[in-house]
Amino acid sequence: MRVVCSTINEFLQEIDHNIKKSGSSCVHGQTIRGSIIETPLPDSATTNPREVVKFEMGLQASVVIDLGSDGQFLLEVGEIAGNDYRDGSNDTNATKAVEAWVNKIQGFCEKHDLRYGPGIISI
Repeated sequence: MRVVCSTINEFLQEIDHNIKKSGSSCVHGQTIRGSIIETPLPDSATTNPREVVKFEMGLQASVVIDLGSDGQFLLEVGEIAGNDYRDGSNDTNATKAVEAWVNKIQGFCEKHDLRYGPGIISI
């Protein structure tokens, strides 16, 4: 089974709920995986893809929750933080938001004796 959350907070709440119910060993491999997603957004004024200055920033994260005899499920989330502009304005607020989410997940991991690793789990 696959469960998809809409927000990082919802993702962490679902993991926390399962840890409270079954202990931290329910997190398969004791690891939450995450990946920062940076998607170039072509500007209509730019025809050369190397000149793109606008990027959509987001975070994907996943974990397998093991419920013992009740089975396992993949829990995942993908949340978009917004757009960064790497031009004269150098607006990187979306990257800062993504970094805050990563820090939040890492803090959650430390609290529950879990690891945060790169990548995402796919089925």
